[in-house]
Amino acid sequence: MEQITHLLDGHMTDMDAGKVMELLPGDWSLDILSNFLTRSIRSNLHENLEGQIVKNLRKSESLQVRVELVGLQSRSTVITEKTSVFQCASFHSDSS
Repeated sequence: MEQITHLLDGHMTDMDAGKVMELLPGDWSLDILSNFLTRSIRSNLHENLEGQIVKNLRKSESLQVRVELVGLQSRSTVITEKTSVFQCASFHSDSS
């Protein structure tokens, strides 16, 4: 039992807490597993919060790009007879 708890305490980030609990004998007390469970819960919470931060940063970046696109699309350019228009092959898009 001591070797198993040492293994769990040392490598808990590599193991799924739910699967570990299914494999352990049912008569083990929570005191024996408290360190493993505490660290597993904290690690899981940290990963979830980090994922939410990344998701929200991506949403924010997407919103900023959309705002910039709307701003660019709303610009108007007056073309007169004196206006020069240059074509650039890399500027054209097949999706237009």
